[in-house]
Amino acid sequence: MTRIPLQGPITLPTLLPARLAFAASCARDARIPARLFDPLLLTGRDVSARVAAESTLVVADALTSIDHDDLGSEHFDTVRAFRIGP
Repeated sequence: MTRIPLQGPITLPTLLPARLAFAASCARDARIPARLFDPLLLTGRDVSARVAAESTLVVADALTSIDHDDLGSEHFDTVRAFRIGP
């Protein structure tokens, strides 16, 4: 078994979007640092992602049948969306 010493918390590359989504400072032009661990190379590297844009989407939360053929929206909900750049 190989043991690799790690300094501080790490993030796997596939989990970086989730790490950014739960960051406390997801505001426009915010820089969010993270330490990525590459399991193939067995190395870590520091990266920084920038929130390039922010938007709010309105989506249908619940549908109701008006007349067995047509569906209508009963409730709406808002979802925050972010564009992440280098």
